Amino acid sequence: MTHNVTVGFDRIRMTQAARKHRVGTTRVRFVVDNPFVVVVQPADETHMNERWFYLGDDPSGVALEVGAIALGGTLLVVHVQPVYQRGRFIKVYELGRDLQTWV
Repeated sequence: MTHNVTVGFDRIRMTQAARKHRVGTTRVRFVVDNPFVVVVQPADETHMNERWFYLGDDPSGVALEVGAIALGGTLLVVHVQPVYQRGRFIKVYELGRDLQTWV
């Protein structure tokens, strides 16, 4: 079952920093359109905007973490890297992946 959580965004843009790990736009778009889990972190004193982390597999099965903020009708991707490289969302990603097999 797929839920398109990019509804309401006219476009997706990537910052230069999001390209650091050499993950292409097609792979990012696939994860944003087909996430296992979306973690939303509210704005705080450090971050002015709510941050969304899309966790899912790209078309070749690589687990990716895509961090973005919403700016009007644009989803601005500011962070992309393999889930297992950082370790921050590993348990959440694995839970979401495992739940996908039950649906």
